[in-house]
Amino acid sequence: MYKNRVSFKPRLVLKSYKGHEIRGLFCKRSESVGIANAFSNLVKKTVKSEISLGMWLSGKYDFFIMTRKPEIDLSSTGIEIEEEMLIYEPIYTIPSGWENTMSECVKKFFRTEFKKDKLERLERGILEWEQLQWDIYKNMYSNLRAPFKKVAKRIGVSQQTVQYNLYKKVLPCCNVANFFFPLGYRFYNKILLQIDSEYEKSMAHALETFPCTTYIYPLEKGAILIVFHDNINDILKFIKKLEEKGLAQDILPSIPLAHYL
Repeated sequence: MYKNRVSFKPRLVLKSYKGHEIRGLFCKRSESVGIANAFSNLVKKTVKSEISLGMWLSGKYDFFIMTRKPEIDLSSTGIEIEEEMLIYEPIYTIPSGWENTMSECVKKFFRTEFKKDKLERLERGILEWEQLQWDIYKNMYSNLRAPFKKVAKRIGVSQQTVQYNLYKKVLPCCNVANFFFPLGYRFYNKILLQIDSEYEKSMAHALETFPCTTYIYPLEKGAILIVFHDNINDILKFIKKLEEKGLAQDILPSIPLAHYL
């Protein structure tokens, strides 16, 4: 499954503790820099772990960036911040529609019962981790199944120490993200939707009817959805019906052209 990218290894996602919140940045390139060079500069920032996601977009904005850094200097990249927002704890849906076509999944989505209900925006206190917990998190956040023996060797402690601190100190401060793409990650296209809805919680539940994991990033007002699909016409119908049924307002779509994380 991992080889064909039907799934990814489970990832640790740090909860929204004070000083470690996720910031989302919609950006445009400056006129002095070409779009490809600007994205190349953004990739370099990602490699240096200054940002956790760099996405090249076609739409109102040129780029979407996610970072946990309180401040980030983009002056050397030729990229200018247009809109900045706080992102609360992300949701990664567990899809149930993997045997269905996207068209069938869209129909199932709208057969869901919707009620007005917002997703929680949790504001947590200070994260009281010592260096050991940070070392375990940094070595396991991209693969929760990493062998304790290897992690222990990297950070210079015993296997038992890694295991104890992971289960007792690190995991309670994180959410675990699982991913599923039935035909393989590379098979699908993506669309990024900036959306405002009074039916957020019902919508998050309804998105489980889709074939692939949907990424949901709650904002102070509204949310960002990254939806995986194999037919843009089904997505256009999906957006149109959201508007017709009054389930969402101010839907702003962008097409991701490339990304780096």
